[in-house]
Amino acid sequence: MEDKCLRNNWCRELVRLVIAVEGKDESHGYPHTLRVLCRALKLAEGKNVDYKVLIASVLLHDIGRPFENETGVHHAVLSAFIARLVLPGLGFSPEEVAHVEKAILEHSFSLASSRPDVKSSNKSSIESCILSDADKLDALGAIGIYRLVETSAQRSRNMHDTLGHYHEKLSKLPQLMCTEEARREAEILLERLKRFVNWLYEETREYADLVNVVDKAFPLHG
Repeated sequence: MEDKCLRNNWCRELVRLVIAVEGKDESHGYPHTLRVLCRALKLAEGKNVDYKVLIASVLLHDIGRPFENETGVHHAVLSAFIARLVLPGLGFSPEEVAHVEKAILEHSFSLASSRPDVKSSNKSSIESCILSDADKLDALGAIGIYRLVETSAQRSRNMHDTLGHYHEKLSKLPQLMCTEEARREAEILLERLKRFVNWLYEETREYADLVNVVDKAFPLHG
């Protein structure tokens, strides 16, 4: 990562910005962004990639997330907007900025489901493809387990809703990968996550009926 990124002034400035804005949250803060960057650079090996566009896209892909709740705007849209504001001052051409914006918009699973103009498959570029794959890989495996639990706690999801998130989104990620390398790795990492989910079902099965009975007898309001 150091050779491809930190020796460039523009990259150092973006890393500094990401750390300041995203904070240390492991699930969506700069530790997540740096993991995605490492995965993206690995996936880019041997491919004809514009590293400047790829690295900028990865570093800025979640920078709008801290402002999502207060604005009501999807974080990918906010991140693309921030990229448009910041990158020209760091020496990016209009074409490079547009390329980065598109990659950021296309990486999001949730945005694609609500915006027909944003592609969820058949990405517009290899850089977009790699960003999307690298970001999704970070939601799987042991890291994915940690992020699933942390995010569920932050959003006050109960166990039922947490398992629902696994079935509705995480279990489908391997089939959404662009690159063959990412698809293979995703299948391996999904097995680890699946094992955890199966253990969770196994360990809660004994008292699940009792919980349901109590919930019906003593409904919580408010």
